[in-house]
Amino acid sequence: MPARTPITEKEIEQKELTVLRYIHAYITEHYYPPSMSEIANAIPAKNGNPASASVVARYMRKLQDLGYITTEPRVARSTRVTDRGAYKLLTEQRKV
Repeated sequence: MPARTPITEKEIEQKELTVLRYIHAYITEHYYPPSMSEIANAIPAKNGNPASASVVARYMRKLQDLGYITTEPRVARSTRVTDRGAYKLLTEQRKV
């Protein structure tokens, strides 16, 4: 099997931003957060299949570390977009 090319910092940031946008849009539409599997289904991997749970967990952990989301340990659908996360989304929209 060929070696995987490493993901660049910019690609990681774009995928994390995609996850953040999805969480925000889902909460706006449904009034509750998406499940991990719903996030995985919305974020396609390079092969077009849904992202794996471990990949989604990694993106979520990074978003938490950056202060863009919060979650409660062992509580389903507890993800919330923080003020900092909402501001990040707002500033990203203005760049476009």
